[in-house]
Amino acid sequence: MSKNVSVLVGSLRRGSYARKIAHNAIGYFPEGYDPRIVDFRDLPLYDFDYDDPEVTDKPTPPEYTEFREIIQASDGVLFVTPENNRTIPACLKNAIDIGSKPNSDVAWKNLPAGIISHSVGRMGGYSSQKNLRLALSYFDMREC
Repeated sequence: MSKNVSVLVGSLRRGSYARKIAHNAIGYFPEGYDPRIVDFRDLPLYDFDYDDPEVTDKPTPPEYTEFREIIQASDGVLFVTPENNRTIPACLKNAIDIGSKPNSDVAWKNLPAGIISHSVGRMGGYSSQKNLRLALSYFDMREC
């Protein structure tokens, strides 16, 4: 039985270093793992009104539901992200926020997580790792 690993690339650019690193990292997974890049470029910006049961005129976008189901069906997540302005890119934070709701069914809860970061600066992605770890710690994700 294969383990599904969702690979989230924190850069939307097709030719990004993060995407190239992700493709290379996928090749290092051992037999028995099925790593796949999860494209989240078309996720609408997070808006709690979509998840608020009291707001009836704003249904949850199907992209939210599909993304959450993919993450929940995963046995683990690998984040590959650049450092943007000493933190993670907005698109990745948006995806994390979407997976964090509704509170009763958080997609990230207790999943094992790996992080690969990079930067053109001397810090080598330190700040993006630090910020990503902080966001993920809320969901009790185990680092691998």
